[in-house]
Amino acid sequence: MKQKSLLFFVVLLAVVLLVNLISSFFFFRIDLTSDKRYTISAATEQLLSKIEDEVSVVVYLDGELPSGFKRLRTSVEEQLAAFSAQTGGKIAYSFADPSQISDPKARNKFYTELAGKGIQPTNLFNKQQGGGKTERIIFPGALVSYKGKEVPVSLLKGTKGTSPEQILNQSVENTEYELADAIRKLTVTQKPQIGILAGHGEPADIQLYDLITSLQSYYDVFRVPIALVPDSSLKNLDALLVIRPDTAYSETDKYKIDQFVVNGGKVLFFLDALKIGEISENGTLAMPQALNLEDLLFRYGVRLNQNMVKDLVSARIPMVTGNTGNQTQTQAMEYRYFPIVNTFAKHPITRNLDILYFKYASSIDTVKAKNIVKTPLFFTSPYSKILNAPVMVSYNDARRDPDPKTFKQGNIPLAYLLEGSFHSLFANRI
Repeated sequence: MKQKSLLFFVVLLAVVLLVNLISSFFFFRIDLTSDKRYTISAATEQLLSKIEDEVSVVVYLDGELPSGFKRLRTSVEEQLAAFSAQTGGKIAYSFADPSQISDPKARNKFYTELAGKGIQPTNLFNKQQGGGKTERIIFPGALVSYKGKEVPVSLLKGTKGTSPEQILNQSVENTEYELADAIRKLTVTQKPQIGILAGHGEPADIQLYDLITSLQSYYDVFRVPIALVPDSSLKNLDALLVIRPDTAYSETDKYKIDQFVVNGGKVLFFLDALKIGEISENGTLAMPQALNLEDLLFRYGVRLNQNMVKDLVSARIPMVTGNTGNQTQTQAMEYRYFPIVNTFAKHPITRNLDILYFKYASSIDTVKAKNIVKTPLFFTSPYSKILNAPVMVSYNDARRDPDPKTFKQGNIPLAYLLEGSFHSLFANRI
């Protein structure tokens, strides 16, 4: 029996040594989490497969760190090791602690350089045994370089209004995305092309400046006057954006969108179901808006309802409350027509998404559509309700105390993702 036990121990020891030996030459990781958050996504694998030269990553998160930041550092290191293994060693990475620069002037100069490059500092406070506190500046970020180009990466990101612990948890979960996003910016040679439709009262470029600027980091963005371009030219685009039109689409223009979708194109619709003019002191009626897109959306499996949602979880607007002498007094009051959305579906699109701010939103229902998968993405809070058109909209609503008993229709879906094989609205038409 002792010989068998000894033999078992020797075999076990040999297996452990063999595993450690193999591990010293190869990096691998088994993901046992239910949501596979430690598995490199297919999109990232495809991105890494196109890397031609070495990518250099310097992570400024090292030294003596609190447990939460140590976990973040470990996550970053593991992710970079996985990237390096996936690319056959084309990802070279190192860690640095800027606070270890001994000369104060040189250290402060380097701090300024990091901030100038887009890596923002974070202050850490440590309690001492005597009751005092020490402060230390860290830079939870990285610089990624490729072929002479460099981009910063912020590794500490989280949803606004959450606790520091939750922000660290979200930062750990976002490690792959943030690092891959930086690599994508540096290595992409030909950007996908996005068209923003024009010709139906859409907002001007100056009103979409932030959106267009953000998109241009990843895409080539064009204005597309839908009535003037042949539907064949849309095939060169990867996606279309339909943003707040306020006049009806002709059947010809609608046909162009339909054929783009049927042939595999992607479209994002940002639509107002109700039209609201300038809001007067006594209020304004929000009336149904005829865009002639209703049958197209219905064919694809959704219906944008002619209503408006109100939510007790809402943004605040400044309201005049009185005067003191010749000074007007204002106060920020909750305006239930501006819902704050912080309820999301479990989907890669919405993972760790920040709080969304809606104005005069309408609900969306689904209808039967063959071979289409419908996924709700955003929801109002549980404390919301629906008002059917026409709706009297007034800023004075913010002055009134709502009855919580009437706000029980949530969670109301405000956005849907539609995926599948789409059938043309114009099929079999003569």
